[in-house]
Amino acid sequence: MANKASGVLTSSAVAVGGITLDDSSQRIVFVISGLAAETVTVTGTVHAAVVTGGIRPIDVTTRAAAAASALPNGSYLIDKLAYEKLTFTKSGATDPAVISFAIVSAA
Repeated sequence: MANKASGVLTSSAVAVGGITLDDSSQRIVFVISGLAAETVTVTGTVHAAVVTGGIRPIDVTTRAAAAASALPNGSYLIDKLAYEKLTFTKSGATDPAVISFAIVSAA
């Protein structure tokens, strides 16, 4: 897998940030940290429409599928992205969330 982009999103606000993707043959690996009581929700955007269903992060530690809402601290993988952008929001505006990510080619 070739690393195509990486970065870090940080925020104590509800809106943590977004990641723009350039093709559907990508996967994203991300690590959520810094949360004490809050959780993170991931939504996707396709042709300017926000999509909340169908995003199934895989918990890297347990290899189990997780809901895209209410993600706690941990490492996750979303494979074969069909989205133009992923947006991360928190359940509150207190905890200082840190989301480190890498976009890699699936091939």
